Amino acid sequence: MKIAFYANEIAKEGGFGVKTYSLEIIKSLLEIDKDNEYVLYSDKDIAGKILSERVRYEVRKPKRFWAFSVFAKEVCSDKPDVIFMPIQTFPFFGRNHPKTVVTVHDLAFLLFPRHFTFFRRKMLEFHTRRAVRLSDKIIVPSEATKRDIIHFYGVKENKIVVVYHGFSQNLLETKKNRDESVLKITGHNPYVLFVGSIQPRKNIVSLVRAFEIMKKNGDNADLKLVLCGGKGWLYEDIYKEIAESPCSKDILFTGSVKGDLLAAFYRNALFFVMPSLYEGFGLPVLEAMSFGLPVICSNNSSLGEVAGDAALLIDPYRISDIGEKMGILAADKELRVQLSAKSLERAKDLSWKKAARETLKVLGNL
Repeated sequence: MKIAFYANEIAKEGGFGVKTYSLEIIKSLLEIDKDNEYVLYSDKDIAGKILSERVRYEVRKPKRFWAFSVFAKEVCSDKPDVIFMPIQTFPFFGRNHPKTVVTVHDLAFLLFPRHFTFFRRKMLEFHTRRAVRLSDKIIVPSEATKRDIIHFYGVKENKIVVVYHGFSQNLLETKKNRDESVLKITGHNPYVLFVGSIQPRKNIVSLVRAFEIMKKNGDNADLKLVLCGGKGWLYEDIYKEIAESPCSKDILFTGSVKGDLLAAFYRNALFFVMPSLYEGFGLPVLEAMSFGLPVICSNNSSLGEVAGDAALLIDPYRISDIGEKMGILAADKELRVQLSAKSLERAKDLSWKKAARETLKVLGNL
């Protein structure tokens, strides 16, 4: 097959979830698939990010609505056997276009509309509706997202394929050269780690209030809360809440981090917490588990599904529950050891190579 891959997310500056997915899935596809031809389309040069002699790059100048104008025209003239869109968007093709697979990551904009700007929500609603209706197959990262698509859009179940994400082996194998940097940032104090964009859906305000309860009720005077992530949608109120917190001196923002530094934050944390209100998958949970971190996460959407029995599950709407579980884990070393072992076992079940094999099967079946 000739497989066309929409690679523009990889070309973007910054980014987190969808960019990570796009990069990891194409790298893994190229590693395991020795039979098919891949053509990657983007508006910037990405050859340095994907070191493979088996791929052809088509770089076109940036233009407004690039996916719907330049990409749609170029990919159809190239006549691939199948198009893989790692985002929940379906380009404006003409009548005779190749078979297309799209990945829908989540429907948070429908479930939590107030957590999105009006324009962003309307754009996501429009593009996702087109993508699920017009695509030939839909890949989703969890059973939870599959149920959401069936519920909101009435899509037939056999059109949707669940392919779990993996964790980056490269992240796990990074050198420990940044560990000392992390220790300096945290003042050599133990810390609880959160990784994700700073936005309302991540429930960071509740996490901060739970952290305050834990600090007040337990012997946690030296404990810090480290928030690793760039500014997301509607972040202003979150920053204000933290600035006014009585524990503000113990809450550290790192901004968006990656590579060696992100690995160092994972490696040196006491435990990891993700109290999100909704996740299509929750990749940082799996990344934390790959480092053997004890995990606390919400028992909702995909998170309980991803974590299985390897994490302490919380009700994200009950600040007291979040604070109580954090306090228990901070105080109980034996429990942390037990959850660490479970995390490592859970991480073994999920990898990007496994995701690539299942994705290739979907592409091949078309």
